[in-house]
Amino acid sequence: MPRPLRIIDTDSWLHITLRGADRQDVFTDDRDREHVEELLGEITDRFGVETHAYCLMSNHVHLLQHCTDGGLSEALQYAASTYASRYNWRHDRTGPLFGGRFHSTTIESDEQLLQTSRYIHRNPLAFVGEAALPAYRWSSLGVYLGRRSTPTWLQTSSVLGTFGGTSADYAAFVLERQPTDPGPTGPRLVATHADIELAACSATGADPSALQTTARGNRNDARLLAILLLTELRAATTEQLAERYGFSNTSSVRNAARRARVLEVDDPDFARARRRAEEIIRRRAA
Repeated sequence: MPRPLRIIDTDSWLHITLRGADRQDVFTDDRDREHVEELLGEITDRFGVETHAYCLMSNHVHLLQHCTDGGLSEALQYAASTYASRYNWRHDRTGPLFGGRFHSTTIESDEQLLQTSRYIHRNPLAFVGEAALPAYRWSSLGVYLGRRSTPTWLQTSSVLGTFGGTSADYAAFVLERQPTDPGPTGPRLVATHADIELAACSATGADPSALQTTARGNRNDARLLAILLLTELRAATTEQLAERYGFSNTSSVRNAARRARVLEVDDPDFARARRRAEEIIRRRAA
Protein backbone atom coordinates (compact mmCIF):
# COMPACT_ATOMS: atom_id res chain seq x y z
CA MET A 1 0.00 0.00 0.00
CA PRO A 2 1.57 3.34 -1.02
CA ARG A 3 2.30 5.89 1.68
CA PRO A 4 0.32 9.15 1.55
CA LEU A 5 1.99 12.13 -0.05
CA ARG A 6 3.49 14.77 2.18
CA ILE A 7 1.56 17.99 2.58
CA ILE A 8 3.83 20.81 1.42
CA ASP A 9 2.86 24.37 2.24
CA THR A 10 1.82 26.33 -0.81
CA ASP A 11 4.52 28.59 -2.21
CA SER A 12 7.34 26.83 -0.34
CA TRP A 13 11.03 27.07 -1.19
CA LEU A 14 12.74 23.77 -0.49
CA HIS A 15 16.15 22.09 -0.57
CA ILE A 16 15.52 18.55 -1.80
CA THR A 17 17.94 15.62 -1.44
CA LEU A 18 17.30 12.24 -3.05
CA ARG A 19 19.78 9.44 -2.28
CA GLY A 20 20.48 5.98 -3.64
CA ALA A 21 19.47 2.97 -1.57
CA ASP A 22 22.35 1.75 0.64
CA ARG A 23 24.37 4.69 -0.73
CA GLN A 24 24.60 2.96 -4.12
CA ASP A 25 25.22 4.96 -7.29
CA VAL A 26 22.14 6.12 -9.15
CA PHE A 27 23.99 7.06 -12.35
CA THR A 28 25.99 4.78 -14.64
CA ASP A 29 26.54 7.05 -17.64
CA ASP A 30 25.79 10.52 -18.97
CA ARG A 31 22.55 9.39 -20.59
CA ASP A 32 21.23 8.67 -17.09
CA ARG A 33 22.11 12.19 -16.01
CA GLU A 34 20.50 13.68 -19.10
CA HIS A 35 17.34 11.76 -18.25
CA VAL A 36 17.18 13.49 -14.85
CA GLU A 37 17.48 16.87 -16.54
CA GLU A 38 14.66 15.90 -18.90
CA LEU A 39 12.50 14.87 -15.95
CA LEU A 40 13.12 18.20 -14.22
CA GLY A 41 11.67 19.87 -17.29
CA GLU A 42 8.76 17.46 -17.33
CA ILE A 43 7.75 18.06 -13.71
CA THR A 44 7.88 21.80 -14.37
CA ASP A 45 5.36 21.39 -17.19
CA ARG A 46 3.16 18.80 -15.48
CA PHE A 47 3.23 19.88 -11.83
CA GLY A 48 4.34 23.51 -11.82
CA VAL A 49 7.43 22.79 -9.70
CA GLU A 50 10.20 25.30 -10.40
CA THR A 51 13.86 24.26 -10.26
CA HIS A 52 16.28 27.05 -9.35
CA ALA A 53 19.48 25.03 -8.80
CA TYR A 54 20.52 21.40 -9.07
CA CYS A 55 23.52 19.10 -8.75
CA LEU A 56 23.84 15.46 -9.77
CA MET A 57 26.41 13.50 -7.76
CA SER A 58 27.26 9.81 -8.00
CA ASN A 59 24.71 8.49 -5.52
CA HIS A 60 22.47 11.45 -4.76
CA VAL A 61 20.80 14.53 -6.20
CA HIS A 62 20.41 18.04 -4.77
CA LEU A 63 17.62 20.37 -5.90
CA LEU A 64 16.57 23.90 -4.99
CA GLN A 65 12.89 24.05 -5.84
CA HIS A 66 10.01 26.46 -5.53
CA CYS A 67 6.66 24.77 -5.02
CA THR A 68 3.88 27.15 -5.99
CA ASP A 69 0.83 24.89 -5.65
CA GLY A 70 1.64 22.15 -3.13
CA GLY A 71 2.36 19.47 -5.74
CA LEU A 72 5.97 18.75 -4.87
CA SER A 73 5.55 15.27 -3.36
CA GLU A 74 3.56 14.06 -6.34
CA ALA A 75 6.09 15.57 -8.76
CA LEU A 76 9.12 14.02 -7.08
CA GLN A 77 7.37 10.68 -6.66
CA TYR A 78 6.67 10.69 -10.39
CA ALA A 79 10.22 11.73 -11.33
CA ALA A 80 11.91 9.19 -9.02
CA SER A 81 9.74 6.25 -10.08
CA THR A 82 10.04 7.11 -13.78
CA TYR A 83 13.80 7.45 -13.54
CA ALA A 84 14.22 4.24 -11.51
CA SER A 85 12.13 2.21 -13.97
CA ARG A 86 14.14 3.43 -16.94
CA TYR A 87 17.46 3.00 -15.12
CA ASN A 88 16.64 -0.59 -14.18
CA TRP A 89 15.61 -1.34 -17.75
CA ARG A 90 18.72 0.23 -19.28
CA HIS A 91 21.17 -1.44 -16.91
CA ASP A 92 19.54 -4.84 -16.44
CA ARG A 93 18.77 -4.17 -12.80
CA THR A 94 15.91 -4.96 -10.41
CA GLY A 95 14.76 -3.60 -7.05
CA PRO A 96 14.51 -0.16 -5.45
CA LEU A 97 17.02 2.41 -6.65
CA PHE A 98 16.44 5.20 -4.15
CA GLY A 99 16.64 4.94 -0.38
CA GLY A 100 13.11 5.78 0.65
CA ARG A 101 11.50 9.17 0.37
CA PHE A 102 13.23 12.38 -0.52
CA HIS A 103 14.50 14.66 2.24
CA SER A 104 13.31 18.27 2.21
CA THR A 105 14.40 21.35 4.14
CA THR A 106 12.14 24.40 4.08
CA ILE A 107 13.93 27.65 3.21
CA GLU A 108 12.68 30.50 5.34
CA SER A 109 14.90 33.49 4.48
CA ASP A 110 16.75 35.10 1.59
CA GLU A 111 20.07 34.34 3.28
CA GLN A 112 19.16 30.66 3.62
CA LEU A 113 18.12 30.61 -0.04
CA LEU A 114 21.48 31.98 -1.17
CA GLN A 115 23.48 29.68 1.10
CA THR A 116 21.48 26.68 -0.13
CA SER A 117 22.25 27.53 -3.76
CA ARG A 118 25.91 27.92 -2.83
CA TYR A 119 25.95 24.60 -0.99
CA ILE A 120 24.36 22.79 -3.95
CA HIS A 121 26.79 24.32 -6.42
CA ARG A 122 29.83 23.49 -4.26
CA ASN A 123 28.79 19.85 -3.76
CA PRO A 124 31.03 18.49 -6.59
CA LEU A 125 34.15 19.61 -4.73
CA ALA A 126 34.45 16.00 -3.62
CA PHE A 127 34.87 15.09 -7.30
CA VAL A 128 36.73 17.87 -9.00
CA GLY A 129 38.37 20.26 -6.54
CA GLU A 130 37.88 24.02 -6.37
CA ALA A 131 39.73 25.01 -9.55
CA ALA A 132 37.54 22.82 -11.78
CA LEU A 133 34.22 23.46 -10.03
CA PRO A 134 32.82 25.92 -12.64
CA ALA A 135 33.37 23.32 -15.39
CA TYR A 136 31.40 20.55 -13.66
CA ARG A 137 28.78 19.62 -16.24
CA TRP A 138 26.10 18.10 -14.02
CA SER A 139 25.06 21.08 -11.96
CA SER A 140 23.43 24.40 -12.74
CA LEU A 141 26.54 26.40 -11.76
CA GLY A 142 27.77 26.48 -15.36
CA VAL A 143 24.46 28.04 -16.38
CA TYR A 144 24.66 30.66 -13.62
CA LEU A 145 28.18 31.58 -14.73
CA GLY A 146 27.21 31.87 -18.40
CA ARG A 147 29.19 28.78 -19.50
CA ARG A 148 26.08 26.98 -20.79
CA SER A 149 22.75 28.09 -22.16
CA THR A 150 19.84 28.12 -19.72
CA PRO A 151 17.38 25.21 -20.07
CA THR A 152 13.78 26.33 -20.36
CA TRP A 153 12.95 24.60 -17.06
CA LEU A 154 15.74 26.19 -14.98
CA GLN A 155 15.10 29.56 -13.35
CA THR A 156 18.09 31.63 -12.29
CA SER A 157 16.59 35.11 -11.95
CA SER A 158 15.56 34.82 -8.29
CA VAL A 159 19.05 33.95 -7.06
CA LEU A 160 20.96 36.12 -9.52
CA GLY A 161 18.60 39.01 -8.80
CA THR A 162 20.06 39.37 -5.34
CA PHE A 163 23.44 40.00 -7.01
CA GLY A 164 22.09 42.56 -9.42
CA GLY A 165 21.70 39.88 -12.06
CA THR A 166 25.46 39.62 -12.63
CA SER A 167 27.19 36.27 -12.98
CA ALA A 168 30.53 37.65 -11.79
CA ASP A 169 29.24 38.57 -8.34
CA TYR A 170 27.49 35.22 -7.95
CA ALA A 171 30.65 33.41 -9.07
CA ALA A 172 32.62 35.18 -6.35
CA PHE A 173 29.94 34.24 -3.79
CA VAL A 174 30.11 30.57 -4.70
CA LEU A 175 33.81 30.14 -5.47
CA GLU A 176 35.51 32.32 -2.86
CA ARG A 177 36.02 30.57 0.46
CA GLN A 178 33.97 31.61 3.47
CA PRO A 179 35.06 31.29 7.13
CA THR A 180 32.50 28.53 7.72
CA ASP A 181 33.73 26.40 4.80
CA PRO A 182 35.61 23.17 5.63
CA GLY A 183 39.35 22.95 4.99
CA PRO A 184 40.81 23.20 1.50
CA THR A 185 39.52 20.53 -0.82
CA GLY A 186 41.66 19.13 -3.62
CA PRO A 187 40.73 16.75 -6.40
CA ARG A 188 39.47 13.32 -5.46
CA LEU A 189 41.82 10.35 -5.44
CA VAL A 190 43.08 9.38 -8.88
CA ALA A 191 44.60 5.95 -9.39
CA THR A 192 44.99 3.26 -11.99
CA HIS A 193 43.10 -0.01 -11.98
CA ALA A 194 46.25 -1.87 -10.91
CA ASP A 195 47.07 0.58 -8.10
CA ILE A 196 43.60 0.20 -6.62
CA GLU A 197 43.71 -3.59 -6.73
CA LEU A 198 47.13 -3.68 -5.06
CA ALA A 199 45.95 -1.23 -2.38
CA ALA A 200 42.84 -3.32 -1.67
CA CYS A 201 44.93 -6.48 -1.29
CA SER A 202 47.52 -4.78 0.90
CA ALA A 203 44.85 -3.21 3.15
CA THR A 204 43.11 -6.54 3.70
CA GLY A 205 46.22 -8.72 3.86
CA ALA A 206 45.18 -10.75 0.83
CA ASP A 207 47.14 -12.18 -2.06
CA PRO A 208 46.28 -10.61 -5.45
CA SER A 209 44.99 -13.99 -6.59
CA ALA A 210 42.12 -13.55 -4.12
CA LEU A 211 40.60 -10.92 -6.42
CA GLN A 212 39.60 -13.64 -8.85
CA THR A 213 38.37 -16.04 -6.18
CA THR A 214 34.68 -16.52 -5.46
CA ALA A 215 33.11 -18.95 -3.03
CA ARG A 216 29.43 -18.87 -2.19
CA GLY A 217 28.92 -18.00 1.46
CA ASN A 218 32.50 -16.81 2.01
CA ARG A 219 33.14 -13.07 2.18
CA ASN A 220 36.05 -11.83 0.08
CA ASP A 221 36.98 -8.43 1.52
CA ALA A 222 39.82 -7.75 -0.93
CA ARG A 223 37.56 -8.35 -3.93
CA LEU A 224 34.69 -6.31 -2.48
CA LEU A 225 36.99 -3.43 -1.51
CA ALA A 226 38.63 -3.36 -4.94
CA ILE A 227 35.26 -3.27 -6.69
CA LEU A 228 34.02 -0.51 -4.35
CA LEU A 229 37.08 1.69 -4.90
CA LEU A 230 37.23 1.05 -8.64
CA THR A 231 33.57 2.05 -8.90
CA GLU A 232 33.75 5.14 -6.70
CA LEU A 233 37.01 6.42 -8.18
CA ARG A 234 35.70 5.85 -11.72
CA ALA A 235 38.79 3.82 -12.59
CA ALA A 236 36.76 1.37 -14.68
CA THR A 237 33.29 1.03 -16.12
CA THR A 238 30.84 -1.55 -14.79
CA GLU A 239 31.20 -3.40 -18.10
CA GLN A 240 34.99 -3.59 -17.64
CA LEU A 241 34.59 -4.74 -14.03
CA ALA A 242 32.10 -7.44 -15.00
CA GLU A 243 34.64 -8.86 -17.44
CA ARG A 244 37.57 -8.41 -15.09
CA TYR A 245 35.94 -10.17 -12.13
CA GLY A 246 33.95 -12.80 -13.98
CA PHE A 247 30.45 -11.43 -13.38
CA SER A 248 27.69 -12.44 -15.76
CA ASN A 249 26.32 -8.89 -16.03
CA THR A 250 26.82 -5.32 -14.84
CA SER A 251 24.01 -5.64 -12.31
CA SER A 252 26.17 -8.09 -10.35
CA VAL A 253 28.97 -5.50 -10.24
CA ARG A 254 26.62 -2.89 -8.80
CA ASN A 255 25.31 -5.40 -6.26
CA ALA A 256 28.87 -6.17 -5.13
CA ALA A 257 29.61 -2.46 -4.72
CA ARG A 258 26.39 -2.08 -2.74
CA ARG A 259 27.36 -4.93 -0.40
CA ALA A 260 30.71 -3.24 0.16
CA ARG A 261 29.01 0.06 1.05
CA VAL A 262 26.82 -1.73 3.59
CA LEU A 263 29.88 -3.45 5.05
CA GLU A 264 31.66 -0.11 5.38
CA VAL A 265 28.83 1.07 7.65
CA ASP A 266 28.27 -2.16 9.58
CA ASP A 267 31.80 -3.60 9.95
CA PRO A 268 34.53 -1.42 11.54
CA ASP A 269 37.26 -3.75 10.22
CA PHE A 270 36.11 -3.26 6.64
CA ALA A 271 35.85 0.51 7.17
CA ARG A 272 39.43 0.56 8.47
CA ALA A 273 40.59 -1.49 5.48
CA ARG A 274 39.04 1.08 3.15
CA ARG A 275 40.87 3.91 4.93
CA ARG A 276 44.15 1.98 4.73
CA ALA A 277 43.64 1.37 1.02
CA GLU A 278 43.00 5.06 0.36
CA GLU A 279 46.13 6.01 2.29
CA ILE A 280 48.17 3.54 0.23
CA ILE A 281 46.78 5.07 -2.97
CA ARG A 282 47.65 8.59 -1.77
CA ARG A 283 51.22 7.59 -0.92
CA ARG A 284 51.74 5.99 -4.33
CA ALA A 285 50.39 9.12 -6.05
CA ALA A 286 52.60 11.51 -4.02
